Amino acid sequence: MRLIFVFIFLLALNPSVVQSGKVTVSGIVTDKITKQPIEFVTVLILDKKDSSIIKGTITDKKGKFSIEEIQPGHYLVHYSYIGYEDSKAMELNINRDQKNISLGVFEL
Repeated sequence: MRLIFVFIFLLALNPSVVQSGKVTVSGIVTDKITKQPIEFVTVLILDKKDSSIIKGTITDKKGKFSIEEIQPGHYLVHYSYIGYEDSKAMELNINRDQKNISLGVFEL
């Protein structure tokens, strides 16, 4: 009986068995004119209600970013980089059924 309890406990700790409902958001940022990837672009996930920062990251050499463990909800994705005219933002709605969201290519 004790062995069964230990097995169930360990099974419950396995992330693939327990669905966390958290999502990974990824994408690529490029220059609008040259179409080249931009490194070090700041990418933020903001709460849609009050624009508070939920999570953030910067792009890598290939312009790619990935932000993990975002809870389902309504957000804004904000992109900014020094030397570019305006910061850009887009709406993002995440539901419980989603696991990975690719925002595709975003041009600054």
